[in-house]
Amino acid sequence: MTDMTNASQTDPSLRSTARQISARTTLGVVPLMLAATPMVLWVFRSSLDILAGLGISVLLGLAFWSLATGLRAQAEYDARDDAPRPPLPRKLMGACLLGLALACLATFQMPVWPSALLTGLAATVLCLTAFGTDPQRDKRRPADPPDGDDADIDKVDQLLDRMTRETTA
Repeated sequence: MTDMTNASQTDPSLRSTARQISARTTLGVVPLMLAATPMVLWVFRSSLDILAGLGISVLLGLAFWSLATGLRAQAEYDARDDAPRPPLPRKLMGACLLGLALACLATFQMPVWPSALLTGLAATVLCLTAFGTDPQRDKRRPADPPDGDDADIDKVDQLLDRMTRETTA
């Protein structure tokens, strides 16, 4: 990401694109954060549960931060013709952290562990479906098309010469 960040700091068009991407990403992640806030209140029953709730809140915050930075990196990758893949799969990490946090939350409401794990797995799969995966390959600008054969160029030159002689005669 440092290559993309350095490029966005030097190129004004990439800098403005990065600002637009940042604003859109923030607007997209804020509703997720607001939707997750009431679920954290499920765990506030005793002092030990409060500590667990704080840990889950940290996990959710890391998940949302990772998703937001992954979306920014994806948008910067898409905006450039020649871009390296992001070094860390941030959207994948965010989806896994979100699934882990929701599985931990589900254990407070569901007495059976497999159902809580399935809830976390479903959250991970839905998050990856909604936001997509991280780019896996470097993007390179397409090479220039190869020049034609000299024989083809000679044939075209001969044809043009013959046509100009016929039109002038």
